[in-house]
Amino acid sequence: MVIGTEYGQEWRDSTKPTKYPFTDSAELSASTGRYIDHTSIYDASFYIVNWVSRLYITSIVISSAASKIVTINIGDAENLIIASAELSASNIPSEIFFTDTSGRPAGIMIVDPIAFSFIQTWDIGEHIFENTAEFVPFVIMHMPSNGVSSFKDESNNIVSGEVWLVGENGVVVRTEGKNIRVDVVGDPLFKRKVDSSFVTPRFIKTINGIPPNEFGDFKIVSGSYMAGDTILRVYPEPDVPGIRIELVGQSLETIV
Repeated sequence: MVIGTEYGQEWRDSTKPTKYPFTDSAELSASTGRYIDHTSIYDASFYIVNWVSRLYITSIVISSAASKIVTINIGDAENLIIASAELSASNIPSEIFFTDTSGRPAGIMIVDPIAFSFIQTWDIGEHIFENTAEFVPFVIMHMPSNGVSSFKDESNNIVSGEVWLVGENGVVVRTEGKNIRVDVVGDPLFKRKVDSSFVTPRFIKTINGIPPNEFGDFKIVSGSYMAGDTILRVYPEPDVPGIRIELVGQSLETIV
């Protein structure tokens, strides 16, 4: 038989009679007349990027779903939703995790699932707290604003944590001190890599031993430059690939 051990019970017992992690002046009352039971929340820790202000529970939203989905929003008077957490009122966890508006981890709240079940009696809708549920400064960790904390892909999905940056098809990624440098140099063999049926092009280097000019061009003319038309015809040959050069005209028998 294995007996489970719950650590930190003394801490929970000591804070239960107090309003911690809220301030002593917090009334914990919503505009709908509902109250947060302060004995249901043991502790909290928030680490929101670029956040240097005081922090409050600004609203709790109860959805109309059959299982009563609860959304807890935190912020202040100017930014009502800087981070939020979502849980089911019928299955309350002991650890409630918050994410910011970019989908990054933003904090955690430790609760008593049984005591927090008071939320099941709340009405459907939004319960607004007008600066009545302020957290103590001790639970707010100020995160530095410099540096990259997440990426957003083409589908607007947020990628954070340990991320691998891989440069392919002519993209070179390298570090320079604490910075990441990305160079797009192009890959002349890109089509050959993605298409197994790719045929290496053959370029004209000389015509009758004559090389092109300094721009890589061949000037092929027939007759006088003053002529309005020419018998010279140049056609592309995609099957070779290459070009076909012809001279058009009549046979001698037709002329005679």
